[in-house]
Amino acid sequence: MASELNKHTMKSTPNNLLNALHEVRQKILVQHGLEVTINITIHNWNSTLHLAGVVLQDMTGSHKKDWLSGHLEIPDKLGKGTLHCFEATGLGVNKGLCITIYKHTDRRKHSHTPSRTSTKRFGPVAMAINQIHAVLYNLYGVTARIKIESEVSCTNEWNEKDHPEINEEFIAETLSAIRTGTKWTEQIEEVRFSPTHGRKYFKLLGPNTEFKISCLLDKPS
Repeated sequence: MASELNKHTMKSTPNNLLNALHEVRQKILVQHGLEVTINITIHNWNSTLHLAGVVLQDMTGSHKKDWLSGHLEIPDKLGKGTLHCFEATGLGVNKGLCITIYKHTDRRKHSHTPSRTSTKRFGPVAMAINQIHAVLYNLYGVTARIKIESEVSCTNEWNEKDHPEINEEFIAETLSAIRTGTKWTEQIEEVRFSPTHGRKYFKLLGPNTEFKISCLLDKPS
């Protein structure tokens, strides 16, 4: 993995990934009026612990004040090595962004290959999301899980008065527009915490990609 990284990483500005993340957020906000959080998770980091920390630092750029970073060690319950978690959570202009790298000291190395799906007919948002995957692979040689989420309120009085466009029809149209040209599938889940409180999740699922609109179902009191 270290030799692969020599081919892929540290050969352009350290903010290429940040640029791609902010581009996705901006496109979703402008085209669909939704603010989103983005979580990038890299499982089974194949190189050294030191390089995991270096790469995370490179991903987040030089403005350390805009990130809260940490390293957590979790002993394996079976006594087989240790799970290391390197995480950076965005602050300020990067609020809502999170990058996590997991490394287990007793796991076999796995090769990572990028998705070969054609993106010629992707819509602008799906294309921007795919660009994040491309940056991660081209610069760091990794395949990551990307989760994008927007939380909205669908049924309370405040929403109906000030944001009448946020309803299930709007959500369905938004997901349909985002998945244009892809083979991503749609999924709906509803979770009830009580007769008056719950959430409904509208998801798009693609290769290492999840786009989710989380709809609050709280009824007005």
